[in-house]
Amino acid sequence: MNHMAWWNVPARQWAYRCLLASAFWAPFSLVAGRILLAFALLALLYARLRYKEKIHCTKIGWLWLAFVTVSLLVSMQGIDPKASVADITKLLWFAGIPITATLVDNRKRAIALVTAYVNGSVIRSLDILVLRVARAWQQDERTFMQEVIHRGSMTHGQVLMLAMIGGFGLLLLEVQRRGGWRCIALQVSRFSMLALAMLVNFKRGSWAAVTLVLALFGLLTGKIRFLVILAMIILLSAFHPYVRSRIAHLQNELQLDHGGRLVMWTKIAPELLRQHPLGVGFRGVTSDVMQETARSIGVRVEEDRNHLHSNMVEIPVTVGWGAFILYLLWMGTALYAGFAGLHVASDATGKILALTYSLMLLSLILNGMVEYNMGDAYIVLPYGMLMGVLANAKKIVSASDTTMTV
Repeated sequence: MNHMAWWNVPARQWAYRCLLASAFWAPFSLVAGRILLAFALLALLYARLRYKEKIHCTKIGWLWLAFVTVSLLVSMQGIDPKASVADITKLLWFAGIPITATLVDNRKRAIALVTAYVNGSVIRSLDILVLRVARAWQQDERTFMQEVIHRGSMTHGQVLMLAMIGGFGLLLLEVQRRGGWRCIALQVSRFSMLALAMLVNFKRGSWAAVTLVLALFGLLTGKIRFLVILAMIILLSAFHPYVRSRIAHLQNELQLDHGGRLVMWTKIAPELLRQHPLGVGFRGVTSDVMQETARSIGVRVEEDRNHLHSNMVEIPVTVGWGAFILYLLWMGTALYAGFAGLHVASDATGKILALTYSLMLLSLILNGMVEYNMGDAYIVLPYGMLMGVLANAKKIVSASDTTMTV
């Protein structure tokens, strides 16, 4: 039987390869992730023009385009139209929605995509556990643990959060198919490395989101032993002095004089909505705007803050209530597609896949309540890929394994 050379494949297959490579590189190299996603789009466009192959935008994709359009119109009348319109190009990287919806249409590809992202996130976890810890050890300005905490990244916390949920789904799939102990041990060790990096990253929002979502994952799949282990890990972690200090500092966020999230949400945001009812423009809440607004109403806000630390607050303030309604419809439609797939799954494998992708997106939405992750370039790429898969959820989870091709 003759096989085509690896390079002699259709443009659509090249697009799929680039998408997988983008998912792998995205957690630790934004530039590579974007370039590879752009290559996937170019290959799809070539297939469309040359061979009339379809590109599936789907309802989720149309809601994305509507959100971008309204955000653009609002930004054109914002406080700094030139800067806002330039920044809004970041939302175009949600093009992963139609790209993924076109290319990931069966179980094997859905598993391959989440595996690529989890493996790429392991590279990020190694960067945190090895390089970041080494740099923290070498500096002299702070104590070692203070420096580790200082170097923590909200973006990396969300990357690891997604990978832990995806990794748990892959572990359940391995157990479901009764993989050998070596395969299961590999999944467990990968998940453990991600969890350790998450702990070292010291970001409370992603901690809370991943804990809640993994607990829900365990509950919905009946993994009671996992829930017990998760509870034990949380309790043991709480004894660590630096974990306790991070949790104790939460009370600062609930004090207006601290200048943190509470003052942004209850004082700065309402004032900006009063001054600019149509919206200040995409990424229009700069550090200068934040400080000027705080001075005008007689409150203090932390220095160098250029966003309002919540999708639910940032979106109506920057791009208006119309865009906010579209955002809710957009996220709601994607989640509904995933959980609807859960109900039509033909077997346990399909159910685990539907839950994995749905709960990964849910974690981003939950984290987005205390972080503005719609404007985070590293997070936009997985956002798009997740929603692209969820657009095909019913088809993917009800398909027969014997009819699938990678």
